[in-house]
Amino acid sequence: MKYLKGFAIITGLVALMYNSVYARGYNEMSYEEIDALERTFNAADSFKDYKSFENIYQDHYYAVENYNENNNKAVFFFDNQQTDFIYNSISDIRDDMCIVSEVKDGTEYFALYDMDFEKEILPFEYKNIEFMSDGKGRFYVVKVTDFNDDENYYISKKEYEEGIRLGDISENEIPTEDAGLLLKVSSDILIPPEPSEPTYTPIKGLEEYSICCQDPDSDSYLSSNYYIVDANGKKVSDEYLGISPSAEDGFIEVSKRSGMTGYLRGALNTELKEIIPIYYTEIIPIKHNGHMLIRASYYTPDYYTLEGEIIPEDEVDDYLGLGDIVCSDWAKESTKEAIKEGIVPTQLQGEYTKNISREEFCALAMQTYFVIKGSSLDGFLSDEQVGKPFTDTDSPYVAAAYSLGIVNGTGEGKFSPESFITRQESAVMLTNLIKKALGEGGIVPKKERFVDEGYFADWAKDSIYYICGDRVSGLNIMQGTGSDKFSPWMNYSREQAIATMYRVLH
Repeated sequence: MKYLKGFAIITGLVALMYNSVYARGYNEMSYEEIDALERTFNAADSFKDYKSFENIYQDHYYAVENYNENNNKAVFFFDNQQTDFIYNSISDIRDDMCIVSEVKDGTEYFALYDMDFEKEILPFEYKNIEFMSDGKGRFYVVKVTDFNDDENYYISKKEYEEGIRLGDISENEIPTEDAGLLLKVSSDILIPPEPSEPTYTPIKGLEEYSICCQDPDSDSYLSSNYYIVDANGKKVSDEYLGISPSAEDGFIEVSKRSGMTGYLRGALNTELKEIIPIYYTEIIPIKHNGHMLIRASYYTPDYYTLEGEIIPEDEVDDYLGLGDIVCSDWAKESTKEAIKEGIVPTQLQGEYTKNISREEFCALAMQTYFVIKGSSLDGFLSDEQVGKPFTDTDSPYVAAAYSLGIVNGTGEGKFSPESFITRQESAVMLTNLIKKALGEGGIVPKKERFVDEGYFADWAKDSIYYICGDRVSGLNIMQGTGSDKFSPWMNYSREQAIATMYRVLH
C-alpha cells in the first residue's frame, strides 16, 4: 500500500529495530515470547547461556551477560555466531551505525561502530556520542563530545552521496570535511527551517476522519509526521510514518519507522483500534466469495480477521471458500494461491475459463504491480495525477497502468477495454510490468525463433522473445503453444492470465 509520507525532525536516545525487545534472560521469558523469537529469528538457542539479550536487526544481535559486579560484556552476534567484537555496552542503533563503549581505568569511553564495515569509524576517544536529526530531517547527525567538552558533528558520507544522487540536496548545500566514512559538518546543520502549514486528507470510506500531515514540506524519512484527526480537528490516533488514505476494506494501514528496514506496517480498524501490530513488511486484503482476511507478512504470512483474530494458515482456504473455485484442474492451485497473494481483483474471481478482456488483464497486472511494490490502487491514485487517458474507459487500473507506461491505447484515444486480449498484447503488457516493477526481472530473452514469427506485430516482437526467455530465478513467465509456435493472435483465458501473473510473483 502506497503511503502519504512526510516526516518531522526527531531527537532521542534509543531507536531499537523492532517492537518486541528481549532484554531479559531466556528462562524469564514466557512460552509465547520464546516461540515468537524462535519463529521470527530462529536464534534463541544462541542466547541460552546469557543472562540477558536483545535483538538489533534480523541476523545481527547482541547479547549481554554480567561480566563482574562493575562491568558488563556486550557481544555482537551475526547469523547466530559470536563475533570478535566485545564492548562494555552497545546502544543507540541507527540504520547501520551504533554507539559502543569500553572502560579504561574506571572511565567509560565511547566510539561509533559501523555494522556494514564491522569496525569503529570514530575511535574510543569521546565522553559522549549521541544521534540527532539535521534541521530538515534528512540525516542522522552524530554529535560527539570529547573530554574537554568540545563538540563536533558528523553525517554519514553514504547518506550524503545518496541525497545528491536523488536530487534531495546539492553538493554545495552542506559544507563538509572528509572524515573517512563520515563527513564532518557545522552545527548549523541542526537549524530547522520554518515549518509549513499542516495539510488534511480525508480517509476514503471513513469521511468523518482525516489524515493530518504536520509538515508537508519536510522531506525527512526519519520520523513520524502523520496522525488522524476527527471532524473537529482533534487528534485521535498515534503518530505514524505513513497512513493509508482508505478504509474501504474495513481497516486502515499504518506504518512506523523501524531502523534499517525503513518501516514496518500494521492496521487499525474503523474505530481506530489496532487490530494488526506494527510488525509486518506487507499488508494485503484478501477477498473471495464474500469473505475477507488481511494477509500480513514478515517472511511468512499471518492471516487476520477484521476483529484482529489470526486464522491458522491451514484453515485459510476453508475460511475464504477457496474450495468452491470452479476452473480447469491444472489451474486450481495457481488460482487459489494467486487469490491468497492478493493479486486477483474480486471482479475476476469467477468464470475462469472465459477469455479475459484488455481492461480485465490490465486490472490483474496492476494488482500484481501493487502487491510487488507494497502499494495499492487507492494509495497510488492519492499520490499520482493520472487523469483520464482514454475516451472509452473510466477504469482507474487502466489510468494507473498508462501513467506508468505499462499499457498503451489502440488508437484515436481509445483503449478498447472490452476486446479480448491477444497473446502478443499480453506479452507487451507483461514485459512493461516486469521492467517497471522488478527492473529487468532477471530474464534472458529467448534466442530460438518461433516458426510463426512472421505473424508477430512489429511492436510486439521484442517483448515476445523477452517474456518467453529463461528466468534466472523463478518460473518462466510465458512460453509457446507447441510445435515451436507462439500464436500471437490467440486469446488468453482468465485462468491462464492468473497463472501467468502468479509466475510473475514467483
